[in-house]
Amino acid sequence: MIFSVGYGPDEAGKISSNFGVLNKPRGWRRLNVAITRARQRVEVVASMGAGDIPVSQNENVQYLSAYLDYAERGQAALALELGPSGLGPESPFEESVINAIRSWGYTVEPQVGAAGFRIDIGVRHPAHPAVFAIGVECDGYQYHSAPAARDRDRLRDQVLRGLGWRLHRIWGTSWYRNRHHEETRLKDAIQAAINAPAQGRVTSHVDQIDRPEVATESIDHDAIPTWTSDYQTADVPPLPRWIDPGDPGARFDMQDAMVQIARAEGPVHISLIHQRVRDAWGIGRIGPNIRDNIDSAIHLADVIREGDFIDLPDRDIAAVRRPTAEVNRKVEQVPRSEIALAITHLLRDAGETNRDDLIVAVARIFGWSRTGTDIRGAIQSVIQQLADRGRLTTNGTTLTLVR
Repeated sequence: MIFSVGYGPDEAGKISSNFGVLNKPRGWRRLNVAITRARQRVEVVASMGAGDIPVSQNENVQYLSAYLDYAERGQAALALELGPSGLGPESPFEESVINAIRSWGYTVEPQVGAAGFRIDIGVRHPAHPAVFAIGVECDGYQYHSAPAARDRDRLRDQVLRGLGWRLHRIWGTSWYRNRHHEETRLKDAIQAAINAPAQGRVTSHVDQIDRPEVATESIDHDAIPTWTSDYQTADVPPLPRWIDPGDPGARFDMQDAMVQIARAEGPVHISLIHQRVRDAWGIGRIGPNIRDNIDSAIHLADVIREGDFIDLPDRDIAAVRRPTAEVNRKVEQVPRSEIALAITHLLRDAGETNRDDLIVAVARIFGWSRTGTDIRGAIQSVIQQLADRGRLTTNGTTLTLVR
């Protein structure tokens, strides 16, 4: 599935934090529906990255930013919670470092991430407000002097750097003994991080993530669905020359023709049966006598009749039949079971679709270029029947096949 983000920067390069219905309560549910429709993979098309979205307290906007981050960086984006933690500095040392960074004009976020992998200070990228350009670790001397603690911090740094973080560490003793030197180092580290390419919601010095090669192929939008077939007309046997189709006894000689038509075209509308016998027997008009004989022949033959349709006994409809140069059925000449089969196949192919789009797609399958009230009403009726039977579900205008 191709997931296109319709929001992006304006002509001045500014991105608004207004994302329409996504900003509303439980707006994340719409995002959830959109990104879980694909059967195999999702390709995201956007004119902005996760880091370009303004920092927002709205959880729905945070979810959109997090998803774009995941689309860009992969599973590494799932390891840390990068929304505002609401926590403050844990020590006067951290407070001093934060004040220094803020005095240089940078925006900082204390205590970024989740417990166990929480970074003391996150410095936001000035050009990408949602990107953390660098994480600053403030280590106190007593806690970090033990060998076990140093080993643990080394492992923790490896994990964080593997997740895409650029880190800079400041020792408390160095900060207070040689403040000017440490500030210079910190400034240089922040500037280097800002100059590096921004990736997702953190900047990374690691190589680009390995991604599978995407194979593409052209799509023929006019391709004929494999679950359809051309409408096949019956080869109606001729009547003996001495038989008058209007004579009462002719009904007995018409039985074979009814079976042949039902076998080739069933379920077939009675009007099409009239057309077949007219063509095969050279009848100019189906008068009352011939009509009665046909009805009687259907009753006598080994076929079944339901309303205006006849078919062979105990046979389920197997295919949706396309129009041909010889036969282009009207909506009343198509059995409801065949329309239901077309709806089922279309929904199975699409996963879910809009009601109006489905009606148009069904109409095109049967060769109806316009969806007037008769065609729309017939398809709507079948959709409702399928819904009543639990074969599909409706959510507003969206239809989904029940598998």
